[in-house]
Amino acid sequence: MFIPRGIELPNLDQNKDWEFIPNEKHLKIGQAISAGDELGYVVENELFERHVIMAPPKTSGRLTELMV
Repeated sequence: MFIPRGIELPNLDQNKDWEFIPNEKHLKIGQAISAGDELGYVVENELFERHVIMAPPKTSGRLTELMV
């Protein structure tokens, strides 16, 4: 779902344990990653079934481990 500019929604609850589902189809150990690469997702609620987790801005390097 696209959220247009100007709409404010709360962030994910940082005190809750979220089940991270890695993007294993597209990520391999040793692969170069950079800002905006999709690392995986969490299931947020019925409205946002896939809350995508991306590499933060100004990030670059090689993937060394995928933790679930």
